[in-house]
Amino acid sequence: MNLSIEPGLGLVLSFGFVFFAMGLASILLWLRVVDTNGARKTIHVLVGHWWFIAMATMPDLSFAIIGPAVFIVLNWLVYHFHMVPAMETKESNLGTVYFPISLLILVLLTWNSPEYRWIGGLGIIVLSWGDAAAAIVGERWGKFGPSIPWVNKTLLGTGAMAGVSFLVILSMMAIFLGPLNWQLIGLAGLVALFAAVVEAVTPFGMDNLTVPLLSAGLLWVFVQ
Repeated sequence: MNLSIEPGLGLVLSFGFVFFAMGLASILLWLRVVDTNGARKTIHVLVGHWWFIAMATMPDLSFAIIGPAVFIVLNWLVYHFHMVPAMETKESNLGTVYFPISLLILVLLTWNSPEYRWIGGLGIIVLSWGDAAAAIVGERWGKFGPSIPWVNKTLLGTGAMAGVSFLVILSMMAIFLGPLNWQLIGLAGLVALFAAVVEAVTPFGMDNLTVPLLSAGLLWVFVQ
């Protein structure tokens, strides 16, 4: 899946997309359409789709690693100096820095094997959509159900992540592996459940590392 454009232009598009996501979330926050956490999750969901831009426009590893590497530094500066209110969190953790670290690791692991690049993307998309679902459901309705005290997460949020992750994984399997069968559906369920459990037990924003890396790793074991 490569478009016939120069990798440099692909790099410009990828940076433009990320800054668009940050700008959109900041506008929504300024308009009070979302609160700070909603703005952060907007960025979280949108930026995960950077992977598809990279797959389509940057076949060379040397270009694909630039974006994640740059944003590790930028996100640390934003975190340390509180430069972008839309990326602020209620809890003080480095989750926004762990996100591009995950991107960089998955690019390094998959980019030289084009047939496996989508698996790295799946890890990131599961994090983007599943983690957002867990946060939204957990915050709105989690108080009505049991919670996991040591990480301050709820079982309802974990269930939401499992369900959304399952749909995301099925969609990507259908795109990159072709027609679904019961074996693939079962595998999607297994990876989704695994991702939800990993997210539930990982503290301090480190789920932005553990969820994409471990989910992609588990899927890779089964499809290689």
